Amino acid sequence: MLIRNSFVKDIDQIIKIGSETDLSIWTTDDYKNEFIRSDAVCFTALDDDIVAGFLHGRFGISAASGKNIFELHNIAVKKQFWNKGFGSALLTELIAECCKYDTLSIILNVRISNDQAIAFYKKYAFTEVSRVKDLYSNPAEDGFLMSCRL
Repeated sequence: MLIRNSFVKDIDQIIKIGSETDLSIWTTDDYKNEFIRSDAVCFTALDDDIVAGFLHGRFGISAASGKNIFELHNIAVKKQFWNKGFGSALLTELIAECCKYDTLSIILNVRISNDQAIAFYKKYAFTEVSRVKDLYSNPAEDGFLMSCRL
């Protein structure tokens, strides 16, 4: 298992994983633009040379505290690699990256029906901050805003 920065050559596999795991749709251009942003973190998990998973998000400043925060946009693992530590390795690498920049917390949104993801995040001390009405579409669903203080 290897966690590294994402490359343009990973995008097709990242999009396939996103589709397989019902993430919001990002295009090839969306990812290319994300990869060059100075405030973005984009990691890919590899099993040998196979893209097994990915995560991406952005650093920002909390309006409430004025401190660095990180918003995790997506994290996903190809189903054949579920329960093999890839998601944990990606999130652990992100936490280490955030600590380098004195980040106060990581925030994310998750569908309220996604019990598996919610349980995963809770293993890393994420807590439900609020319920956001109609956050998702296709199908329409509320979401939880979750946060992990670092």
